[in-house]
Amino acid sequence: MMYTSILAAVAAVTLLTGAAQAFTLTNEDDKTYDVDITVGQGSGSGDITVELVPGEMVEGICNEGCTVTLENGVELAFTGSETVTIKNGTFVQVE
Repeated sequence: MMYTSILAAVAAVTLLTGAAQAFTLTNEDDKTYDVDITVGQGSGSGDITVELVPGEMVEGICNEGCTVTLENGVELAFTGSETVTIKNGTFVQVE
């Protein structure tokens, strides 16, 4: 019984820690955005473009840090643990 409680506590902490460290980007606008994401820096860096339709959310694309650019030129750098929305054509970080 005690083993089960310890195991459940470890699983809960693991889930909470993972959720807190995952980068999440949600489009709250009525417009679809092409979002350019530059992951990492230097020789290991890579670029991806994601089409984000209204209401869509993506996560896990920026866990080691990245620069995210909207098609209108708005650009911000993130560490990989943020929860961010696109609202009125710009980024809004959710606390």
